[in-house]
Amino acid sequence: MFILYDIIFILFALMYFPYLLIKGKWHKDFLSRFGGFSKEIEERLCLKPNIWIHAVSVGEILVVLGLIDKIKERFVHYQIVCSTVTKTGYDLAQTKLPKDVIVVYAPFDLSLSVRRYIDLIKPRIYISSETEIWPNIYTALANNNIPVVLINGRISDKAYKGYKGVLVLTRKVLKCVQAFCMQSEMDASRVLSLGADSKKVHVVGNLKFDVDIDAEAISLKKLGFSSENKILLAGSTHQGEEEILIDIYKKLSAEFKDLRLMIAPRHPERAEGICQLVQKSGFHPIKFSKITVEKMNQDAIVVVDSIGQLRNLYSIAALVFVGKSFVKGGGQNMIEPVYFGKPTFVGPRTDNFKDVTRVLLKENVLVQVKDPEELLREMKAMLQNPQRQKAISQTGKQVLMSYRGATVRTLRIISDFLKD
Repeated sequence: MFILYDIIFILFALMYFPYLLIKGKWHKDFLSRFGGFSKEIEERLCLKPNIWIHAVSVGEILVVLGLIDKIKERFVHYQIVCSTVTKTGYDLAQTKLPKDVIVVYAPFDLSLSVRRYIDLIKPRIYISSETEIWPNIYTALANNNIPVVLINGRISDKAYKGYKGVLVLTRKVLKCVQAFCMQSEMDASRVLSLGADSKKVHVVGNLKFDVDIDAEAISLKKLGFSSENKILLAGSTHQGEEEILIDIYKKLSAEFKDLRLMIAPRHPERAEGICQLVQKSGFHPIKFSKITVEKMNQDAIVVVDSIGQLRNLYSIAALVFVGKSFVKGGGQNMIEPVYFGKPTFVGPRTDNFKDVTRVLLKENVLVQVKDPEELLREMKAMLQNPQRQKAISQTGKQVLMSYRGATVRTLRIISDFLKD
């Protein structure tokens, strides 16, 4: 079965590589995913026994930061190896993780690549953030008696349908997992229906609620705005959503003269194209990197062209829209703006954050809309209701704090497989 899987994977890769080249996602370290570590990393891997933690991209990296701190504090005789898939995830991991954490790209799920990684890392445990099921990795780890623990586990509607479509393979792979730390009862129910052993499935909550959120001191004046301005921040937007927000802003700004729009795309490399879109819409685009040297006129729209700024900008916004919830779907993390007490809006497609969305809607600190017309109405109503804004500002952080605790519960389960 796994030989066939390898062949299918290679054929898919051959078709996918041209896409990487066209989209500019190919980078010099890409081939390291076959197991070609540098001599320096190979030497560091031999210094201590290793705990291997996998976090796909930026969102997962941010989620595991607190857990990694707890693991390092508890298991001082081990070192952490963190693998990720995307370049943005890799760059963030290099910046945010402690310097003694070894950051690598994850292996391609090919038998030879996986065996090479396991031989070099020799992990005492493999911890995977969220529910990514890789047949060759999990099988090879199990064959080497290395426990596999899924943390912050969730199964989206799309993933659930996909896993059910290859149920024979899914069940075989899930047998390799020693513990499933799931976000919610629904996620636990789904992984059980896919073949997980009920004795290994635990509902521990969502690690996203435990993320420590802080922001650098930043002010409207420092960014070139006046103290009367109110920022409508469109964060983590995907292609197609910028048009929606620009149109809404055009209508809102006719009534609310002090309102200003900032767009922070999920992929900053799209900034140039968004600037062109802003200009075609009749506004003046200003890149965030140039914000202090250009005059902030009423027709200015700021486009964020660098990574790592979004959290700081959430802290000064008046209204926030969180993207990937209208066009592409799945959603992005809406916890950060809620933490800062900001009226936060999302579109209808937040499948990747079902549990978070459910909690925040129940606590009345999130507004979910079905279409752009409703988003315009809800944002207008919010701007007309200072009392509602104040209520959200006072309760957002308190709500999030009440749902904490998943990190401690997850660490307790991980500890069953490691010695202090």
